[in-house]
Amino acid sequence: MRLATIDSKATSAVLRDNLYNLDAKMVQLNSNVLEFHLYFSTNYNQLLGRGEAVDSPVHLLFKAYKEVQDSEFVRYITQKEEEYFEDKNGAGALTYEELIAMATNKYNALIAQGRWGAKSPSEQRIVALTSQMETLKGDLKLSKDLIAKLKKSDPKKEVDGKKKKKETNKERQKRDEKWKKTPPKAGEKHTKKHNKTTYHWCPHHDAWVMHKPAECRANPTHPDYKAPRSATPPPARTQVAHAAEIMDQLAALSMDL
Repeated sequence: MRLATIDSKATSAVLRDNLYNLDAKMVQLNSNVLEFHLYFSTNYNQLLGRGEAVDSPVHLLFKAYKEVQDSEFVRYITQKEEEYFEDKNGAGALTYEELIAMATNKYNALIAQGRWGAKSPSEQRIVALTSQMETLKGDLKLSKDLIAKLKKSDPKKEVDGKKKKKETNKERQKRDEKWKKTPPKAGEKHTKKHNKTTYHWCPHHDAWVMHKPAECRANPTHPDYKAPRSATPPPARTQVAHAAEIMDQLAALSMDL
């Protein structure tokens, strides 16, 4: 007899715990309202059959319904809860059976209309921003991978490595031609000969060259002159700034939920 009593109390405690954690069960059932009602009825009726009860099943149901992943259903339930607490038009006398019937009808109507599972505008915005973040993560990773790959296979470095043995001659030539970067002093001619070759001082190159300044393609008055391209910021930098902006928006939306 004592063992039977202990078993009965333990079972009642489990049933009561199940009812006090209905919100978690709704999440576990993936917002399937009909399966949730079956779960509630099974636990509640068994508890009643043992001569026991649970305080305010209506409150427990309201709490669980708010975990449903459908913005229209939650809006409907929230309105009914406000009417219940404010006792509008006698709504304060609402029973759990009536609440279950209302929730079932709303659930079935949304299913029939193909509107079940709708997200709120804020939730939709969060989904869109999250998707953009994932895309940016992929782009940024790709950019880093490409940069790393380019650094490893830099053609200029490879050529420089192959010609490393010739650097001595190149350096010697560079030293011999330092004079090319030395501008003429005030009063000196802008044309001179070096090793039987005529050179002209080009203000566009800041060097002694064989072409005349008027013939220089860097001269804006030359027919073939091309203006230098304006520098553009690296794509990765723009993407990082965009990612930061999205993170700020996500944070703001999360605070509103």
